Amino acid sequence: MRAYRDRTCTDETITLDESDYINCHFVRCVLRYGGGPFGWHNSTAVQSRFELHGSALNTVKFLGFFQILRDVSEQYPAVPQSPIHDSFP
Repeated sequence: MRAYRDRTCTDETITLDESDYINCHFVRCVLRYGGGPFGWHNSTAVQSRFELHGSALNTVKFLGFFQILRDVSEQYPAVPQSPIHDSFP
């Protein structure tokens, strides 16, 4: 995995897959995720949007079709709805 440290990106499209973001700051960026591993450590996204594609998008469509997303949020209300985490998966 490629590591990015102490970067500030503005108005860019960033692919999250196969990358590790450490102390990075994203402003008005498009953060694309396709289902691969990535790291997110002490990083922030401000006025940015997330875009799913590939396997990630197919998974969300599958979960939505079977209403699993709703069931998970009702069953585990403490699950954070924020994209900030240490690593995935």
